[in-house]
Amino acid sequence: MSANRRVWYQHPDGHAIASDDLIVLPDGRAVRPTPIRCPAGHIYQSAGVTVGWTACRPDEGSCNGHLVHTCRQCGGRVFQPLLKPGCSPIAFDGRES
Repeated sequence: MSANRRVWYQHPDGHAIASDDLIVLPDGRAVRPTPIRCPAGHIYQSAGVTVGWTACRPDEGSCNGHLVHTCRQCGGRVFQPLLKPGCSPIAFDGRES
């Protein structure tokens, strides 16, 4: 499986989309779609993915942190929001993650 595979996300109504942008629901709530597969193509299912959060170094232009979906089969990770220039995720003990 290709490690360069595009990551697809599941829209709350069930269809696949290619963006992790926030979606505003009819009731006004904003949600972020969940990834369907890891970058290597493994399907994210309840037993096949670990979901966590990581802080982001406070460099100029960075964010406050990222939701991280980690594939239990290959270790591939999907960060939400996507990593951008200036983002530098760190583990809770200060190591680069």
